[in-house]
Amino acid sequence: MWTWGEWEPESRQLDFGITHGDSEKHAPNFLWQPYWNQPDDYAGLHNTDPYIFGDTFIYSNCRQNGSRGTPLRHLAEGSVIAFGSGKTIRGERKWVLDTVFVVRKYVDYVPSKLKNPVEMAELGLSETFAAVTGKILPDLGEDQFRLYFGATPDTPVDGMFSFFPALPASNRRRFARPDINKIGVDFLNPRNSQGLKGASTPRSAEEIKDLWKSLQQEVFEAGLVLGVHAEEPNRAT
Repeated sequence: MWTWGEWEPESRQLDFGITHGDSEKHAPNFLWQPYWNQPDDYAGLHNTDPYIFGDTFIYSNCRQNGSRGTPLRHLAEGSVIAFGSGKTIRGERKWVLDTVFVVRKYVDYVPSKLKNPVEMAELGLSETFAAVTGKILPDLGEDQFRLYFGATPDTPVDGMFSFFPALPASNRRRFARPDINKIGVDFLNPRNSQGLKGASTPRSAEEIKDLWKSLQQEVFEAGLVLGVHAEEPNRAT
């Protein structure tokens, strides 16, 4: 499976196996295979969030710090988060999608206390997550954050599950992130390269599910499929 996704540690550049002329505009120029090394020091490293690898997606900290991020520390089960950004495409601002995260469960935590594998294992976090995100989070300090675990097709919430735009690797075709046109600026503002929209306004379960279906449909209309599982990257040997 080929997909868009955040990965902050190491990666290897792979060959697409196609020519540049075969690609569509705004598609990536390179394909990367993620892996990780155990760093000697975590100071100054960037964490991977959302983390789309393993049995369930995990959202741990992005935009939760500061006063504007406060609503993101209080999301309920069944909340839907669309991760993406504004981008200029063919001279027009569009909002492009990376990941759709449906909250299945959560636990409150203080980043400074995530200092050893035992504490992270008690939260159900893998060794890989600990290396690329968990052990970096203590730098965020003493504020209370919320660790969210995503719904899956096997454990959906009101029929919803987390996903990312993807294509089977056998297609051998690179692809751009899908731009989202059917959801208004109250939720997704293409003028923002990064921003928080809609988190502080209560919505009905029916409205949330309709929005989730719209995101799903636009992925399909872009000729892509829903990726729901990615193997955790291996540690370098």
